[in-house]
Amino acid sequence: MGALEPPWYIYALMAYEERPYYVGLLKAAELQGATHQAVMEFQVVTDKQMPKIRAAAFERSAGQRLGFLLGASGHSEKANALHVRLAEGSPLPRVELEPPLAADPDLAPLVVECSARWHVICRSTPEPG
Repeated sequence: MGALEPPWYIYALMAYEERPYYVGLLKAAELQGATHQAVMEFQVVTDKQMPKIRAAAFERSAGQRLGFLLGASGHSEKANALHVRLAEGSPLPRVELEPPLAADPDLAPLVVECSARWHVICRSTPEPG
């Protein structure tokens, strides 16, 4: 599993940081189809110096949870794109949506929902955001 594409998380990150931003000129041109060469770095310009972010590969289980939640909240296009990436590897393992709920098998709530597509186990119904 590779790293998430920066356009998938930069908006949320900058909203969390409460910072205005724009995507670096060359990358913006590439995203609009105006350049024939791929840009090697995704640059973001903002009004606050922030540490350099390296997009590391993430656990497949995090991708499964994210995909399940994207699909459940009506973002099927993004969920489908993520599913394609996750399906490139070995079969998806079953994962808990909220692992702490299943930490103690004797006290774990009953399963209320499972996603066959994402192999996600839910012990409570996700609330819309």
